[in-house]
Amino acid sequence: MKVLSRKRVLLNFIARHSGLMLLVAFGFLGVWVLDDYGVSVDTRIQRDLAFHNLDYVLGNVESLKQDYHRFYGVAFELPLLLTELAL
Repeated sequence: MKVLSRKRVLLNFIARHSGLMLLVAFGFLGVWVLDDYGVSVDTRIQRDLAFHNLDYVLGNVESLKQDYHRFYGVAFELPLLLTELAL
């Protein structure tokens, strides 16, 4: 009888605090995988693309027809570059 009572208490505790336990578990998971985050492989390519697009908009260069440029958009990189240059 005591075993069933303990199991019921444990199940009630888990049911009442499952959100908090999930939050703590994801917190520990986030700290555990924190070292895996860093600079991505294509960061340099995207930054170079932003410079090429800025030169193209300013009329300085026509080098946007290279093969690797067609895989990246300009809507994100160009505003970031302009913000970087402004600061």
